[in-house]
Amino acid sequence: MKSLPANTNTRQFAWKPHLSPSPGLTLATDRKLDVACFLLSLLSMTESPVRKRHILVVDDDSIVCETVTMILQIDGHIVDCASSGAQALDLFQPGKFDLVITDFFMPAMTGEKLASAIKSRSPSQAIAMLTAYPEKLSREPLTFVDLLIGKPFEINDLRDAVSRCALGPISESAPPQN
Repeated sequence: MKSLPANTNTRQFAWKPHLSPSPGLTLATDRKLDVACFLLSLLSMTESPVRKRHILVVDDDSIVCETVTMILQIDGHIVDCASSGAQALDLFQPGKFDLVITDFFMPAMTGEKLASAIKSRSPSQAIAMLTAYPEKLSREPLTFVDLLIGKPFEINDLRDAVSRCALGPISESAPPQN
């Protein structure tokens, strides 16, 4: 792919080298079609899950939210997206979602506080947390979170989280489910 002019609205995606012929590939993010085509090409190289799920994605960064949503929708999942903890709580109903995937650092309500509020409504709700700082969060157990996913993540990390968490809470020693 050719590089974009300096004045183009761009954002770096930290894709792993084995997923892209060019590590650190830059895409124009204001063109969803470009991102969707890029994701389709990546997803075509990997297996998709068998069972489809209803997933709530929560992230204040619209690019992350849209990217995670596109990946999950391409795999056939039903996805609702929220840009804040408050919006997620408005959407949440016990039994509605197989999985909630939330960012940790969000303004007004962190992902940990959101997870706590959701678990108080539905203790068995599976919750995975996206974070750029998994090593910091893993030092102190997050009581209301079933799985941490470090950013940047590989597509199969996201798929693994869906297959592991959507069946219910997991323990650290639980093997991945296929």
